[in-house]
Amino acid sequence: MEEKQTDVKKVVSIVVLVLLFLFSIGGSILSYNMRHPDSGSMSSDNPAAATKRPSDYKIGIPYEKASKDSKPALVLFYADWCHFCIDFMPKYETLYNTFKTDMNFVKINVEDPKYKDLVQEYQIGGFPTVFLVDFSKGNKVLLDNSIFSDMGKLKGKVANFIKSVK
Repeated sequence: MEEKQTDVKKVVSIVVLVLLFLFSIGGSILSYNMRHPDSGSMSSDNPAAATKRPSDYKIGIPYEKASKDSKPALVLFYADWCHFCIDFMPKYETLYNTFKTDMNFVKINVEDPKYKDLVQEYQIGGFPTVFLVDFSKGNKVLLDNSIFSDMGKLKGKVANFIKSVK
């Protein structure tokens, strides 16, 4: 009888931990959306934009080609299922339209096996991850994702990087 009570207590404890975890994830997403109302969350007024995956955007050139070019590059690591990546893509497109003459743009789907080594080299642990890269000097600058919601700061960081490599 005592064994059954112990087993029941273990099961109840596990269920409680799982529920707490799920509520914390939900709270984190809600909190993010409340702090970033322009993030284009899944409750977007434009359902088509919410379903457009990062790979649907025909922006940029292959990494291999960018690494041989003299221009710096903005390298985006993404996953098509990542809602933060989906939300970021209109901003990426704006950056592309603003800076395409000064730098190359590269998108890397982290789930594509051909980029496995590159994902490891850049130590990608979350998505989206954006690097500003000067291939001629081997300089890689990670953009802090806390500025992704502020287009002014984002453009400023990119513009300053372009100036620094000229």
